[in-house]
Amino acid sequence: MSFITAHDNDFRPAGQLFESWASDPSSVPETSAERLRAIQTIGRLDVPASVRNVRVLIEDEDTLTLVIPSAAMIRAAKAAVAASETYPLEPEYRLQINGLPARMPNRDFLQFRIGEYCISRCK
Repeated sequence: MSFITAHDNDFRPAGQLFESWASDPSSVPETSAERLRAIQTIGRLDVPASVRNVRVLIEDEDTLTLVIPSAAMIRAAKAAVAASETYPLEPEYRLQINGLPARMPNRDFLQFRIGEYCISRCK
């Protein structure tokens, strides 16, 4: 299984795109192909060729949405974790939390987190 990565490991463009879709749900592209193209170009995400469909769910406060990875995705993530001495967090998490001063302003880090966290692929 291949993971989705961001150009230059910067998930902020994806976060900005997802934030814009949340702010204006009518701006979410209508077709899966258009959504995939948007996350690749505007969101600057590298998406494996195996991904053919992109589904967008915008949560509301009275609904809990669970996005559960497939058993194969969980097995691949477990193997990646077992092969490493440290948990494979994106480097920005450690830099932001442990870095003095923080690597990026909190607003930018929030957009990074939105972009990275909204991708339902275990790493």
